Amino acid sequence: MRVVIIGNSAGGQLALWAAARHRLPEKSPLFLKNPLPALGAINLGGVGDLRRILQESSFCGPSILKLLGGSPAEAPERYREASPIEMLHLGVKQVLITGAHDAIIPPENSKDYAAAARKSGDEIQLIVLENAAHFEVIAPGSSAWSTVEKAVFALLNIKDGKTRQ
Repeated sequence: MRVVIIGNSAGGQLALWAAARHRLPEKSPLFLKNPLPALGAINLGGVGDLRRILQESSFCGPSILKLLGGSPAEAPERYREASPIEMLHLGVKQVLITGAHDAIIPPENSKDYAAAARKSGDEIQLIVLENAAHFEVIAPGSSAWSTVEKAVFALLNIKDGKTRQ
C-alpha cells in the first residue's frame, strides 16, 4: 500500500501528525499499535508548530486552545503529542507548500518547522509560492495546483501516470 497524507490549514497539521503517529508513547490515549504507514505527508498552508501559532495568529488560537484543552502551560503533554514540531523525527518525506501572502498561517511557521525537521534528519521540501495566499494551494484551478500535484506524484513515485521503478 502506498499512502501520502495531505491536508490544508488545520488539516495540514493533522497530515504531519498522522505521519508521526507511530512516535506517540504507548501511554498516550492516541496511541495505536500499528498506525497507517505513510510514504510522506504534504502540508498545504498548515501549522507545524502549535505553540508558535498561538502567539502569531488570533485566528487559530481559540481553536487550538479548545482542541487541546488549554495553553501549553496547562496541557503540556497534549502539545507534545499534537504539535508536529515536537514529534520530530517523523521518518517520512514531507512537503510543505505555503503561499507567501498567507495571512492565516504565516509562511514563517512552515520555514521554522522545515528547519527543525531538517535538523532532526527528516527529508523535507519547503515550497513558498509567491503569488498565493492561504486558499490558492487547495484550488484545482489556481496556478498553485500544479505544484501540489507534482508533490503528490513525486512522493508516490509516479511520473506521466506510471509508477517509477
